[in-house]
Amino acid sequence: MVDISSYPPEYRQRMHWLMGRLNLDDVARDDVYALDYFLNKFIAWTGYQITNAPQLGPSLVPPPDEIRANLERALAIVQEGLREIEALRKFASERAAERQ
Repeated sequence: MVDISSYPPEYRQRMHWLMGRLNLDDVARDDVYALDYFLNKFIAWTGYQITNAPQLGPSLVPPPDEIRANLERALAIVQEGLREIEALRKFASERAAERQ
């Protein structure tokens, strides 16, 4: 259970938006669901920030330097994750070939 009201007011709108459509049954059943869900939410939220989308309200739009820093950090995380996923995929293929 996530108690969104326990977060500071400036974070509640984002938490409502972020968690509002999260399907915990899918998180439990599908190993990739959470990765897909949160990556897509990050991309959408950041796009809203860049375009000053009205659903955010002015208080939720960080300065451009912060947005750029978040994008750089996200890119580094995704690139490292991609390298690790590729290594795991290769390892899984090798293990499958050994079993044949």
